[in-house]
Amino acid sequence: MGLRNSWRLRNGMRVGGSFERVNPLKGPSADEGPSTAVAGSLDWTEDPRWKGSARMEVRSSNAADQVLQTMAGAVKLDSAWTALGRHQLSLGGSTALGGRQTGEDLMFALAFRDPGGPPRATGRWDALGRWEPRIRVEAVDVAAERSDPHTALATITYRLVATQSVERVSLAVSVGGGTAG
Repeated sequence: MGLRNSWRLRNGMRVGGSFERVNPLKGPSADEGPSTAVAGSLDWTEDPRWKGSARMEVRSSNAADQVLQTMAGAVKLDSAWTALGRHQLSLGGSTALGGRQTGEDLMFALAFRDPGGPPRATGRWDALGRWEPRIRVEAVDVAAERSDPHTALATITYRLVATQSVERVSLAVSVGGGTAG
């Protein structure tokens, strides 16, 4: 069962919300039990030069919990060019196995749309160029530095989405009278 509604607050502003409850009766997901999701959104389109949206969803079941947050925006630079941006953050994982996953996607784009005018023999052109620095954080480990009891060592393990190569970054932080390295 699900409910979804949106309300216009003023010209161009819209607030939305949804609630979903799923209780599987048979199949593999029946063992996971019921799941519940709650979401909220905000869209703004009043200004013809820019538009923006934000949404957050929280989903929970016996097997897993997840939070998904998205934001997007578009700014019209002139009659032909538009700058675009999008951010997505997802946190969640299995509650039974204790595994957590974090994913973050960021995208920047520049779009060109032929503004019109008299017809040309070559036709009209549209173009889109985008850049997406995509990583998936796989683990964050924090431990005391063995050589200095006042220093903590944080190691972030992440995977580059495009190449699937695994990288690690370590940072030593002084939490007392020691030195950071």
